[in-house]
Amino acid sequence: MKRLYTLTVAFALCAFMSTSYAQVQQTQHELMYKPSVAVENPNKVKLPATAKGDQEVFWSEDFSNGPDGQDDNGAWTTDGPQGDLWFLTFPAEDPNGYDETVPVDGYGDFLPNYWGEEIVTSPTRDNGVMFIDADRWNSTSTAPDDDPSENTTSNPLDAKLVSPTFDLSGQDFALVSFWQSLRLCCANASAVIWEFSVDNGDTWIPYDVSSQYGEVNDEIVVEATINISDILQQVDDLTQCKMRFSFTGEATHYFWNIDDIAITALPDNDLAAGATFLNSYHSLQPGFDAGTVDAVDYYDTFDMWQSPTYLTRPMNFAMEVTNAGAQTQTNVQLVVTATSPSGIEEPFTSDPIDLEAAVTDTLTIEDVTFLDIVGGSEFEPGQYTYDFEVIQDEEDERPNDNFGASRSNNVNFDVENDDFGIYWNGREAYNGAYTTLGQDVIWSTPYTFTETDVDYVITHVEAVFQFNDDFAETVAGEVVYFNVRSGSVLEEDETMPETITTTFFDSENPIDYADQELEFIIEESDIWNQGNGLPYTWASFELPSPILIEAGQVYQAEYRVPAAGSGIVFPPVTGSQEQYAGTLYDFEDGDWFFLGFNTINTRFRTQLASDVDDVTYESGVQLLQNYPNPAVDNTRIQYRLDETMDITFEVYDMAGKLVHTEDMGNVPAGAVQNFEFNVSALSSGMYTYSIVSENTRVTRKLTVQ
Repeated sequence: MKRLYTLTVAFALCAFMSTSYAQVQQTQHELMYKPSVAVENPNKVKLPATAKGDQEVFWSEDFSNGPDGQDDNGAWTTDGPQGDLWFLTFPAEDPNGYDETVPVDGYGDFLPNYWGEEIVTSPTRDNGVMFIDADRWNSTSTAPDDDPSENTTSNPLDAKLVSPTFDLSGQDFALVSFWQSLRLCCANASAVIWEFSVDNGDTWIPYDVSSQYGEVNDEIVVEATINISDILQQVDDLTQCKMRFSFTGEATHYFWNIDDIAITALPDNDLAAGATFLNSYHSLQPGFDAGTVDAVDYYDTFDMWQSPTYLTRPMNFAMEVTNAGAQTQTNVQLVVTATSPSGIEEPFTSDPIDLEAAVTDTLTIEDVTFLDIVGGSEFEPGQYTYDFEVIQDEEDERPNDNFGASRSNNVNFDVENDDFGIYWNGREAYNGAYTTLGQDVIWSTPYTFTETDVDYVITHVEAVFQFNDDFAETVAGEVVYFNVRSGSVLEEDETMPETITTTFFDSENPIDYADQELEFIIEESDIWNQGNGLPYTWASFELPSPILIEAGQVYQAEYRVPAAGSGIVFPPVTGSQEQYAGTLYDFEDGDWFFLGFNTINTRFRTQLASDVDDVTYESGVQLLQNYPNPAVDNTRIQYRLDETMDITFEVYDMAGKLVHTEDMGNVPAGAVQNFEFNVSALSSGMYTYSIVSENTRVTRKLTVQ
């Protein structure tokens, strides 16, 4: 398998989100940063602020004195090149809270371009909260009506807010909590971290306080909780404790504000929800990185639109859950409430477990089908939403943190005929564009198809070409080339020929393909402009010949954008995807890359094989029209058998003379057979070719030029 190197590249995106893609190299998969998971909706349930109950408070900070510190705690300090960007805001005399139109010390006259409105909903926010406005820092705007596209930079931040030293001597069990409101841009949500030190700041232990609550571009307002008991029990001297809040790394935009920090005794009964997962990503993605799970198994777990049998495809849910209480929690269960497009709600629960103090486990719900989700009623195309909650027998003393980030997926046939389907890995969401990659690239999206009782063929590849003023202006009249790739570029190994991918068309040029039959001229009607408020516009390309779908195979829907001197084609980027949902070939670098947590909107259109004229089906044999036809040198022939049998391939001229025969051996049932037939020994004219068994002969016509 291949090693994946992270290359951080800044692109202008919707809201000027920076992102990254990673290079595909030889050897083993290795993840260079902590993976995130797809979250389309932030925390759906936002509960009102609550007090700390009866728990003993060891240390607290409400920022009533700003960075000077609460009571006799001592002063807070800042660290990092941009540490001074932290400031106190939301005084009681300003009922509207933070005013993004008023200059702030340290930021000069610059105003934020993408301020998101959410101030933390902490109990004492009226006496002030600590705030960092990364968007303002990366803005050159000085007037509210300035054009964001002309007034945004993307410099990474390194800004830390550091507490005074405090003493936790004698405490073996403690819970840290604080209220936060944040929104992050770009590749690594984990760049926002809370850190704990027991040696006065010489070393720090980091905790991710963003990705378990949501994803980049989500507005997350939540009370975060961290159980530090395992650290306290390992350290003899707890007189020199500190904490700090670090906004660092790739998070270049948006904001973070915090308030009401408390270190308390553990409640007896408290469960804390962590990261949530849709389908089997929670278990297969690490295996794919390690090389123990192959690409077929990995892509087979992606969302529902990928399967020809929507209603029977099983779904899986999971959530990380931590016992943040001092006692064992009994009958702990994950509850996922699925909501259909029309609002039908259906709850599902995991098997109950007992969870000991300070233990984190992953609760799963397996093999849920769509008919279960809609309560056995008629299937509905559209968006399905899944809300995650953890419950237990005991009364949870801190119920705010029992809700995980919601997830969703879209399922759509896009047509009225159930014999026809569209399958794709992207979501109908728009997070921007890779603006430096508007030419001299191949955009590719991988798929697999599950076993079905009905045979399908791929007939079209469809893509979205976007127009967005100033940074993603797809040009009408330009040419792209569509194709279908067999195999996964993430598993290519030059020492193993069976792993090398190939294209179905213009296969002699699997990278630089430019066959006239693959040419697609973009018209104005093919371009999607988000600004006009219309849904996605799909440009549809009919393949030169249909492709028989084989279960257990990876197919990549792709198109090549030729070199043009400047950007001519810009696909919209969808965020919050599985790690390897999208791939890219960059001709400038001469290698394949994966798109981090992004993919692009490229999909297959499929059809029942029995409804396609280019497929002959009789006597248990499916035989496709050869391609290309007419043939000059080589032509590809596809067939599939219902039963395993000995097969001979025969070619006859129009006078009935056998001009070629070839023993294909014992061919297994169900597997798509692809082979190349060289016609250079045949004269120009019409021929027939046949798949022949002891009791069967299926024939189609062939033209040789």
